[in-house]
Amino acid sequence: MRAWLLTLAISAVAVLGGCSGGSHGPVLTIKNFAFSPQPLSIKAGQAVTVRNLDPSLHGFATDDGSVVLGAVNPGGGARVAVFAKPGRYTYHCTLHAAMKGVLVVR
Repeated sequence: MRAWLLTLAISAVAVLGGCSGGSHGPVLTIKNFAFSPQPLSIKAGQAVTVRNLDPSLHGFATDDGSVVLGAVNPGGGARVAVFAKPGRYTYHCTLHAAMKGVLVVR
């Protein structure tokens, strides 16, 4: 059962990860080389849009490697992930080490 849920969560990230359209649920904004809001709290299974409002390319990954969205294009580009498991996730920009944040899944 756990393997099935993990497969489902990974599939959701794979399917939604390439979305570049509108927002899907809560939005984690990248602006001025920072993530906001901090922390962001969501419900388990909820989709989160990571939107880059900076003129520079950024990336997004959880520190534990459970979610890696890759590049988030500048000027409004977006990627979407679903966090299926409750917990506290620390994350970072894969291109700028000083950019970090926390996502709380309840």
